[in-house]
Amino acid sequence: MKHLTCTKCNLDLPEDQFHRDSSKESGRKSYCKECAREYNRQWREHNKEKHKAMINHWRETHREEYREQQRKWREDNPDYVPETDENLYDWDGDNVRCRSCGEYRHKSLFYFYGPNKRYIQMPCKICRKGE
Repeated sequence: MKHLTCTKCNLDLPEDQFHRDSSKESGRKSYCKECAREYNRQWREHNKEKHKAMINHWRETHREEYREQQRKWREDNPDYVPETDENLYDWDGDNVRCRSCGEYRHKSLFYFYGPNKRYIQMPCKICRKGE
């Protein structure tokens, strides 16, 4: 198998560790897949708003395709259960820590929403009155 050298990490890697690029003489990108992945991660981290806008634009222009992907994923993952409210919120018995004031307040001082009322709307009702 043919080997190429990554211009980023300078490692000599098998050709299949580089993405295809028909504009290059070798037919492959100059960065290895791992370096490209890291570059993309950093770009997304530094361009959060632009990345979010790009995703939303794609979803709007490919609405049916996006819905089909979601439907297929739900079919393929019937056992998936989103994180429970115990994992999402800081509980102490029947009390939940408000993310606004940091105080533990009884669960009756929060609005619950979503499927089976499993999500808590922050901040608590007391902090909302002060807004």
